[in-house]
Amino acid sequence: MPVYYPFISCKNKVKLLELYPGDYYEYSSERFKYDEDGRVIVFSSEEEGIKWLVENIKPDKIDPEYNDSSNNSHLWEEFMK
Repeated sequence: MPVYYPFISCKNKVKLLELYPGDYYEYSSERFKYDEDGRVIVFSSEEEGIKWLVENIKPDKIDPEYNDSSNNSHLWEEFMK
């Protein structure tokens, strides 16, 4: 079962990186988001991760793929006119 990490992509946008056990070490650790205790932030569902992105990341810094998702429109209400 995959987990989701906030990650800075090569396009310099924050996205959710979907990883399976053991895949984490294939990515640069400096591009993951850490909490105040120094642990990598991780989510068990994509929906939980998207909610975190919306609440914590500037809209223009979120990977555009999350703007097009019909499954998370309720999360974008505060950004829409």
